[in-house]
Amino acid sequence: MFFGGLCGTHPLDDTASAAASFSAVDRSAGFKRDWGRDWLAGTVILCDRYVTSNAIHQAGKLPHDEWGEYVDWLYDFEFDKLGLPRPDAVIYLDMPIEISQRLMSGRYNGDEGKKDIHERDTEYLHNCRRAALFAAERMGWNVIACADGSQPRSRGDIAADVLRATLAVL
Repeated sequence: MFFGGLCGTHPLDDTASAAASFSAVDRSAGFKRDWGRDWLAGTVILCDRYVTSNAIHQAGKLPHDEWGEYVDWLYDFEFDKLGLPRPDAVIYLDMPIEISQRLMSGRYNGDEGKKDIHERDTEYLHNCRRAALFAAERMGWNVIACADGSQPRSRGDIAADVLRATLAVL
């Protein structure tokens, strides 16, 4: 299986730094080729899965005591060395893994084989969620809870929170 520029059948098949590097270079090329001119002209850019996605998914492969060093390395690499713009704000939508797994199973009509290598590995997903909450605290992200107890919040309620957080930055 080919994923993110690297080969593997399990999320841990590739090192955090190797996987992050491929995504970062791709992101840098996209900035230079597609949206950098608009950003430099002052256009508001909203990104889904920016550098923060690397912080979450790659840190989730590492032991907890390495997360801080990794996130610092990643931010230096992508923002300082590759020259990607730092976000004015990050909004992290926090959904407990048990609920996301239940929602995915429903979306796939119970066919667990439709889940990708990351979606199937709940231990990895739990590590990623913990890494996300760590990075959110360390880097000052805005965390929006997407669940109320064991149930997902309504899309409308989540969207209203995202809009409020976005307007606060604009």
